[in-house]
Amino acid sequence: MGAVIRDENGNFLAARSYSFHGLPPVRDCEALGLLDALEWVVESRLQRVVFETDAKLVVDAINSSEDDISEFGDIIARCRAILDCHDFFSVQSVRRQANGVAHALA
Repeated sequence: MGAVIRDENGNFLAARSYSFHGLPPVRDCEALGLLDALEWVVESRLQRVVFETDAKLVVDAINSSEDDISEFGDIIARCRAILDCHDFFSVQSVRRQANGVAHALA
């Protein structure tokens, strides 16, 4: 997994990557990546943050009102809980080409 923090002008501030063992479903991995990024930003005490991911299904799940009792749904619920506590956090879907730095890092 990889994440990059950029300022409002797109300048690099920090990066982070990690790996884990096993072979979870891709959607779970994408959701875990967002959860890790959310926790990292909260720990870093950053405020007005836009999270960009090319995993549209994760963004759609975050914005959905449906409950999902799967592992994926649990990860999404944890993401929503963090987002609910931070008014100036948002999650957006971007094209994979716009997310190249994070993919290279991962």
